[in-house]
Amino acid sequence: MAATRQQSEGDDINPTTEVRRRRPWKQRDVRDRKNWSEERQRWIQTHANSGLSMEALDVYKEMCEQGVVMDKYTFTFILKASGIIKDEKTGCVIHGRVVKCGFYSNVFVGNALVAFYAKCHMIEACRSVFEEILQKDLVSWNSVISGYTTNGRFIEALELFHTLLHNESIGAPDHATFKVYQKLEAEIGPV
Repeated sequence: MAATRQQSEGDDINPTTEVRRRRPWKQRDVRDRKNWSEERQRWIQTHANSGLSMEALDVYKEMCEQGVVMDKYTFTFILKASGIIKDEKTGCVIHGRVVKCGFYSNVFVGNALVAFYAKCHMIEACRSVFEEILQKDLVSWNSVISGYTTNGRFIEALELFHTLLHNESIGAPDHATFKVYQKLEAEIGPV
């Protein structure tokens, strides 16, 4: 009976509430700093992917206070969280830390910065970061074209799309590229 009761109560637990409430590193003595750091980084990823941006930012701030060394994945997910809630100030501070930690030339972090600035309607910064990515991939192009489109800069988005089509080093556009293109066509008509 008790097992059945626990199971039925467990079924009613909202996973979002559960993720917010549990932070395992606060429940035990921290002896292995590397595992502790990796665990926090996984929590940032989990929060960012679950739509819990404020919680991801809280974990990030705790890591900063503890002097935890960040990796490129942590920056990617914390920028995602900052972009979702359009936290320009925190995102710009994170951008500074990205530069300081040497991840600025990393394509994954660069793509996250492009998306962050686009979501915050800082399209000039978005384009500047895009231009500074040394080895742009299709995600880089899709992010900047999408950023221009969602910010109502349709002509520039179309110009970027045509530049992408003529860039042989990137390869063929993918499904995401064509979704952005369809949104662009919906705004300005067939091109």
